[in-house]
Amino acid sequence: KKSYIQGFENLDLTGGKIKVEYNDGSSEVIDMTTEGVTAEGVNNEKIGINIITIKYKGVSTKLDINILQKEILSISMESLPEVTSYVKGTKNLVLTGGKIRVIYNDESKDVIDILSNDIKVSGFDSTKVGKNIIKIEYSGKTTQFEIEIKEENKEENKEENKEVNKEENKEVNKEVNKEENKESKISQKIFGKYGNNIIILPIVLISIIGIYTFFKYKKIKI
Repeated sequence: KKSYIQGFENLDLTGGKIKVEYNDGSSEVIDMTTEGVTAEGVNNEKIGINIITIKYKGVSTKLDINILQKEILSISMESLPEVTSYVKGTKNLVLTGGKIRVIYNDESKDVIDILSNDIKVSGFDSTKVGKNIIKIEYSGKTTQFEIEIKEENKEENKEENKEVNKEENKEVNKEVNKEENKESKISQKIFGKYGNNIIILPIVLISIIGIYTFFKYKKIKI
């Protein structure tokens, strides 16, 4: 293996071999994992070509390895937005709740909110009824999800308005009844306090008028 991801993978000499030549003219090929073989100068934090030194019994050779930058392999939808159904003609796409999963070449993962400024969202078209594909783009990688565009259901709106009006009428009637009950209680309170006097007063007035008329008539006659 000659390519490694920055800060993630350690040097692995498995599969590597070196040729060892002796002063008697003989030679042999041994594995780099053989006891006594060492590697020096490894730096997996520096991106680019990294030259390391392979040593065996005091003799050395050079080996180039490539340190790669951490990169995104793919993205996918982690969770859909809260709203995935729209009425035809709706102006704004609601992305709240939507998240993407990002997978890197070092096997690590991230979850990012699609409201992030680094994410580009396109494809929203509420002028056509049916399925609408929303495209999500992040760092050159793309994924997508579906929303549904529906015709406005006027019957449902009528029922909703009917229920709203019903509730509003209930509140109005409640207030009217409350005021009527208040007035009724006031009348009952007044009548309860002055009721007997209210009944006696007309009788007294009628009696006075009758007596006055009687004496007036009698005086004139005399």
